[in-house]
Amino acid sequence: MNPTARSTLRPLAESPWYWAYLFCTGGLIALVVIGPKYALRQSQIEQNGQKRQWAAQLAAGRAVTDSPEPDVGQAVPLWPLFVLLGGCLGVAWIKLIRDHVRRRRAAMQAPPSGDGPDVTSDPDARRTVANDTTARDTLTANDDAIQGITAQRDPS
Repeated sequence: MNPTARSTLRPLAESPWYWAYLFCTGGLIALVVIGPKYALRQSQIEQNGQKRQWAAQLAAGRAVTDSPEPDVGQAVPLWPLFVLLGGCLGVAWIKLIRDHVRRRRAAMQAPPSGDGPDVTSDPDARRTVANDTTARDTLTANDDAIQGITAQRDPS
């Protein structure tokens, strides 16, 4: 990789896929750590709700079973969050690696003459070159206008 090409590579942390990957990883770690505590707390809340319903039915004089139903599982499980975060993590990882490999390949193919970034394959470089060209054209037009005004004022 030539020195000019190295300067055209953006840091990995500037990619939105890096941040998606990072936050999904943090979310999955948090779910793994908090999951057992959440399951215990959620089952207690659901058992309390069942006991309240049983007591309300008993107080209303309706036919009730002998006792509230035993733990039948959580009404609000965590597995959908695991699936969602795992899917997002996989997509972000694939996109991050793919974009990084593309940028690296484009940087390795950049001209060593120092003419600038390879604008054919890097969209960021294309944008930068377009902005530089627009700025150069504007400056040239301004210089021409200033020279014209100066020539009109100074007839010599």
